[in-house]
Amino acid sequence: MRRAFWGRNVAAAACAAAFVCLGAAPASAAPALRIQPAAHGKVKVGMIGAASRGRLVYVLDRRRVRVTRRHAISLSIRRHRGSAPAWHRIAIRRAGSRRVLASTRFAVAPRSSRYAPTLVLLAAPPARTGANSAVLRFAATTRVVACSHDGSAFQRCKSPVSFGGLAPGAHHFTIRAGRRHTSSLTVASEVLPQQAPPATSTPPPSSKPPADSAPPPIGSSVPGADGRRLLFEDDFSGTQLSTASWSPYNGSGYNGHGLRRPYAITVDGQGHLVITAQTINGATVSGGMANRLNRPYGLYEFRVRTDLDPTKNMSGAILTWPQSGRFPQDGENDIYETGTYNPRDPFFSFIHYGDSAGSQASFKQQADATDWHTMAMDWSAGAIKIYRDGALVWTVTDPKVIPHVAHHMAIQLDALGSGKLSGPVRMYVDWVRIYQ
Repeated sequence: MRRAFWGRNVAAAACAAAFVCLGAAPASAAPALRIQPAAHGKVKVGMIGAASRGRLVYVLDRRRVRVTRRHAISLSIRRHRGSAPAWHRIAIRRAGSRRVLASTRFAVAPRSSRYAPTLVLLAAPPARTGANSAVLRFAATTRVVACSHDGSAFQRCKSPVSFGGLAPGAHHFTIRAGRRHTSSLTVASEVLPQQAPPATSTPPPSSKPPADSAPPPIGSSVPGADGRRLLFEDDFSGTQLSTASWSPYNGSGYNGHGLRRPYAITVDGQGHLVITAQTINGATVSGGMANRLNRPYGLYEFRVRTDLDPTKNMSGAILTWPQSGRFPQDGENDIYETGTYNPRDPFFSFIHYGDSAGSQASFKQQADATDWHTMAMDWSAGAIKIYRDGALVWTVTDPKVIPHVAHHMAIQLDALGSGKLSGPVRMYVDWVRIYQ
């Protein structure tokens, strides 16, 4: 007996019977549907990533089926016999508006089992993308999870699972949870041929030149760190980003502000990673990327600076984000965050925890973020220590604040507002190191 679900352009699906998800989409995720196949020809539908105080219109197969203030409802779908799934399209919009908040195409297999584990898709590649890699994040009520790409043999996998080197064309990614009784979910994504960015996305040189291309220093700037095993290092040499080490974002921006595009991330040939934010065709286009190494604890170190933004829209951030995608329950460690202030003095460090996004510990860095700084976080089971330019500036020892689950590093230049930029804003990273 199997319970299966197929979806296209989905960010979250398959919640528990009471619609309490195993995880939540990241705070930066766009509004998305969550779908749980149910018995007797029904499907439970809800929306995450967006708040609406007005009435919502649920449209199934282009037919309006419900107008309600509820963000989760149960719908009847056409039952079918045979091996082929019946495809349906669901969309949610606000009453009185034609703008669609979230939509997807899905199908439920003809057979299901109440013994099958629950599978939740937390993040998936967009239906169409210019990136040649895909990352899926999920959670399940079983440890027995296997993944398949384009019909290949299933192999055991953990979240997040990455697929690289994708050729242009359509691709299918399947996650299967369980042994005898299984839940499976397939998403589809089309990789577009690589195109040059719009002509307006090549901005003039920065008003403040980056540092020279001298190699990173030998050893860590953190006192007493000599002898710790180096797990990862990137000095951003050459002119191409290593997609084997980094996964660029390709979707909407933080809280829906602007867009994140892979072409906003470049390696300048002088030993620097550069993320450029600019207004293109009325939209703020910037970038971000996630490191593929996930682990709890460790020493994270990097050298960074961020341009001024007279419009007070852009914030540079380097952080660690939980592998599970559960925020804030599994924490978020913001080692370096500029905020939108102009000038960028001071900047900040934050540790998010608990059950509310507002639960955080914070520290004000009395320094100018437009200057180069070597930042480090030494994260252990008993403490998080933040260093700036080799000096210990902040220590957190509160047990409820410190996360104990696997995280990965993320580098982001985020639009925190909806205003237009007066010119390009750049964030530079000279090098990155991760120690055990």
